[in-house]
Amino acid sequence: MSALSINDTSPLPGDRYRCKFGEIEKLNTTNYTHWARNLRAFMRGEDCLKIVLREEEELSVNNYTRWKEFQSRKGAAYALIFTSCSPEIQEYISNIDEPADM
Repeated sequence: MSALSINDTSPLPGDRYRCKFGEIEKLNTTNYTHWARNLRAFMRGEDCLKIVLREEEELSVNNYTRWKEFQSRKGAAYALIFTSCSPEIQEYISNIDEPADM
């Protein structure tokens, strides 16, 4: 993972992924271990790792504010995972709606 400014908007090669926590090579058929280690760190930063690990369950809509916050973090997890994959890998996961299933 390389150091970068949070405001860095320089163009990336197609095989790279950047978020506010860092920059990595997108998941491909040969780099799962490195990718997963970094994605876990990114998800910790977005407070969504426990959702992906199924350690935090979806809340009842009866408490709308907490439910909505959970949905937002779940969406962040999905976006982090999906966008950090190469197009070839995205083909395999494009029909999966739950980040924990990706």
